[in-house]
Amino acid sequence: MCCIHHKNGRFDFCGITCRDKAKDIAPLLLDVPKGHTTFTKVEGEFQKSWKPAVSTLCPPVRQVYRVVESSALLNTYTEYWFVICIVNAVFQLYSVQQIYTW
Repeated sequence: MCCIHHKNGRFDFCGITCRDKAKDIAPLLLDVPKGHTTFTKVEGEFQKSWKPAVSTLCPPVRQVYRVVESSALLNTYTEYWFVICIVNAVFQLYSVQQIYTW
């Protein structure tokens, strides 16, 4: 995480150069410092989603990590996800056809 510029819009890094440098040496597990906008966002989302079974206080967020993956790994995952989506769509279409042909 860049400590000079905390965040660039909706991205975790200060800019494209900073993001690309991180991807070049990926995989990385980066410690997000307290006070960083990403830390604050994760902390807020955790507290908002806290729904205990019994009435207990929300525990404090002590540490947040950011996983940085390489472009090659991300491309492989994207291809896998695309294939799974196509298979699911075909399966759903086939299931609907089976229901109406009985």
